[in-house]
Amino acid sequence: MIKANHDKVEQIAHALLKYETLQVDEVQQILDGKGLEKPTVGELLAVEQAKRTPKDESTDKAGKKGDEGPALGAVPQLG
Repeated sequence: MIKANHDKVEQIAHALLKYETLQVDEVQQILDGKGLEKPTVGELLAVEQAKRTPKDESTDKAGKKGDEGPALGAVPQLG
């Protein structure tokens, strides 16, 4: 069965690598030969980060200035 549908299995595998998770209807779209038109997690995060201004990043929820910790994806510096 997998050998007979190798192309579809490969399409699902590529979609899982790109999107990380798939809903049942999305798997069905792939099996039906339709593409998926949805943003990746990375694209969604980039949009949310772009919405933030330097003012937003320097204040906490109570409006106090403070360190919110490292930025998403930041590599900690040792030393």
